[in-house]
Amino acid sequence: MSHSSIIKICFTWVLCLSTLCSVAQQAVLTGKITNEEGEPLETAKVILEGTTFGANTDQNGSYRVNDIPAGDYTMQVT
Repeated sequence: MSHSSIIKICFTWVLCLSTLCSVAQQAVLTGKITNEEGEPLETAKVILEGTTFGANTDQNGSYRVNDIPAGDYTMQVT
């Protein structure tokens, strides 16, 4: 195997590993919002305070927030 082929293979592995590491540092937040009687709250707004991340609940009270960077957050529901 030539020197340039080894360099290309190493570069490809580094690129793949760095992509996997960056993906692994993001999270998904899912859940369900209900009222005191346990009934789902439709169109409630779920927000991670101090960020642009958030979602509205669906007719079942469920929500999903994707691609959240690693860290500590406070969730607000309105």
